Order: sequence, then C-alpha cells, then structure tokens
Amino acid sequence: MSDMPLNVTAATSATSSAALLPCTPLWVKAASRLIQLLPFGRYRLMNAVGRRSAATFVAELRQDGKAYRFLCNLQDGIAREVCFTGMYEPQETLVLRQLLSPGQVLLDVGANWGYFTLLAAHCVGSAGRVISLEPDPRLFPQLQTNITLNRLAHVQAIQVAAADREGTMTLAGFDEAGENFGVSRLVANGDKVHGRCFPVRTASLDTILEEYNIDTVDVLKMDIEGAEGLALRGLEQSLSTHRVRRLLLEVHPHDLLRYGIRAEDILQSLTNFGYRCLRVSHDLRATRRAAYSRHLQLADILTPIDTMVGLDNWPHLLFLAPSIEL
Repeated sequence: MSDMPLNVTAATSATSSAALLPCTPLWVKAASRLIQLLPFGRYRLMNAVGRRSAATFVAELRQDGKAYRFLCNLQDGIAREVCFTGMYEPQETLVLRQLLSPGQVLLDVGANWGYFTLLAAHCVGSAGRVISLEPDPRLFPQLQTNITLNRLAHVQAIQVAAADREGTMTLAGFDEAGENFGVSRLVANGDKVHGRCFPVRTASLDTILEEYNIDTVDVLKMDIEGAEGLALRGLEQSLSTHRVRRLLLEVHPHDLLRYGIRAEDILQSLTNFGYRCLRVSHDLRATRRAAYSRHLQLADILTPIDTMVGLDNWPHLLFLAPSIEL
C-alpha cells in the first residue's frame, strides 16, 4: 500500500500549522463548563451558542484528567458536540471505554477527524495500537494533525476507503455548508450524486491488517455510511479466523441497498462466521442516560438480537467473536 504512517516531515508541518491557530476562546470554555454541569438541556444550549463562530481553533478533549487537543470547527456538529459536552455518541463512547484496555488494538474505519481515534489512543495507551482509516481528503489532514498534536506514536492514519478490493472509487463528500461532516460516502455504480466528489483509493481490510502486521483486532469500529457491506466482504478472511474479536458497527440499511445488500445480509453473514450480535440501544432513555449518567454499565444499553426487524434507521450493533465476552 502506498500510504504509510505519518512521517516526521508531515508531522512537523501539521504541528506548525496547528500552532498558528488560536486556542479555545474564553466564551467557548465558559459555555462548555456550564453545559457539562446541566442535568438536562445540554444539546439544546450547545446548538444555541455553538453556531456563533465557524473559525477553527484548537480545543481539548479530556479523558480521565488528560487533555487531548483537536482542531475544532463549531460548524461541524461532531466537533461542536465534543467541544461543549465532552463526548460524541455517548453510547458508543461508553462501549469503547469499557471494552478497550491498555495494550490492545483498535481499527477505526471511518475515522473522520479522529474523535474515536483519540478516545481509543487514550484507552489502549502507548503499549497498544490504533489504526485509523479516513478517505475524505478534507478530513484526513485534520486526522493527521490531531494525531500529531498529541504526539501519539502508537496511532497510524491511512488515507484509504475500506472496500472489497484494491482500486479507486468515487467518494461523495459531505456538504461544507451543512453541519454534518460525517456523511461522506462511496458512490455505488449508477448512483446519482450532487455536490463535491473525490476519487479515493480503496483497499480490503484483510490486506490492511496483513500489511500493518496486525494479528488481532480487539475492537473494530466501523461507520462508513452504507459501504459497510463492501468493507465486510473485504474482511472475510479475518472474520473466518476470528482475528477481529469485537466489531462495533453502525449499519445504514437504506444506503446498503445502493450496493444490492440488505441489512439482514450483514447480520446473517457475521452470524455464519460465529459472531453473536447485541444491539446498542439508541432510544431516548438510553441516550439520555449515556449522556448524563456516570454510573451506566454496558448491560444497561446492550440487548442480544437475531433479526434486524424492528430496529431504528441506523442501528448500532456490537458483534462478539466466539468465546469473547464483554
């Protein structure tokens, strides 16, 4: 593969560029402290005050008293949520924090600017490894910079889209005038798209694991807007040997259909490899508890399932290899 881990020259350049950016504005710091103390209404207030500025600055993500710096553009809903509430996707944050331990390996497929990458880097420590994949040419430099800002030598970023083979595909990029910078997706054959598109390199995850000498993946997190079917086809060798112990997957049923794949096919394929499935609850009660409670356990938000019937529009699922427990 042509993309190798961030080198010294790129790291120095990224750090220098970030050094020119302002630190977190005082009003943002004050609003963040207030919002994180609220017993309810955090997200409403966050959105009310967070749209005041779109200028990028260097913010901090705090984990167990340690600060991780990241480039923050408050127009981006993900960055805004992390900046003001201290986390993104509370349920998935809880899952990763409780599953990952020092010395383990996480593969972040669809890393965006790196929230889950930074979280995992903290959880696995310098003895562990984090491999982060992000194909969008606007997000990948941010991911690189965030890794470099925090001197995370155990984290490697690869600008590639996970698919079923080596090659090139078209990426339909997110709308820079919108607020969701996490919806870039691979374009299926015959798909009509609008807005900015980019040619991106694709590779199978089996190939990536081999080339980066990864024998075991303790957790594979995947959120790639409907291309999960292609990515899992490119992971079948590793799935068949249970090289991947746990798979945290966001499924996009409507987007999967663009590739002729049903959500039920995903569940059946992984079940055939011996994995068992648990649904990560995203109902209002579970989301509120995950966002506000400090005493939530995995058992409070995970439910075993054997069908995709009755799930929400974007089900979040946790698959466990045989003999692997939470």
